[in-house]
Amino acid sequence: MGFQETPSLCGFGEERLQILYSHVYKKNIEKYRNPKLDPNNKAWIYWFLARLLLERITEYCEKQTPKERRGKDKLRIIFSRRGGLIYQDFADYLWKMYWQRDTDEMVLNYKQIAWSVIDHDEVFVYDHSRFAGLQLADIIAGAFYQAVEQNRGGAAECDPSCAKLLKPLIHYKGISWYLGVGLKPMPALHEMGLAASQKQIFNHYGANEGSWQKKE
Repeated sequence: MGFQETPSLCGFGEERLQILYSHVYKKNIEKYRNPKLDPNNKAWIYWFLARLLLERITEYCEKQTPKERRGKDKLRIIFSRRGGLIYQDFADYLWKMYWQRDTDEMVLNYKQIAWSVIDHDEVFVYDHSRFAGLQLADIIAGAFYQAVEQNRGGAAECDPSCAKLLKPLIHYKGISWYLGVGLKPMPALHEMGLAASQKQIFNHYGANEGSWQKKE
């Protein structure tokens, strides 16, 4: 059972660090086909996850920006370089979402990117070794991967211990609402068909009995 993970770090000053993380269950999308996409392009899921993250990251950043600075202070987006990805595709996707923001063409419109903090010229890709932040993102990805992956080198059970330790840094709303905010599962939890051991980490971050039941 495989998961695809895309973590992100938002840092503000030396004493403030917030983590927002997107987690998708690949088993649910193995047979999905979009006729509008090149069937040989396997990167679409990566860019889609980046979009889910940006919707939440930009919302957070905009709220942290004083009103008099909004539209002036911008988010810098840095990808860790990996094979098989054409980063211009993401830049094009970002522009496409920008032009669709005020239309009814958005297929998924539950949230939108907060465009006041986006600068299309502030999207970069660097080697993993260049910035500690990129390495931290990999550590976070690894922690959540181990929390849900059952085929860990022959290990039978998931190990959510490290991902649980990150809870003080995961962004949340209200008193302690993490799911869909700092931790974004995709698809909905009740659609994943997870084993009990895989549910542990989501329960730790606020899922309850109703989260695993199909909504009527």
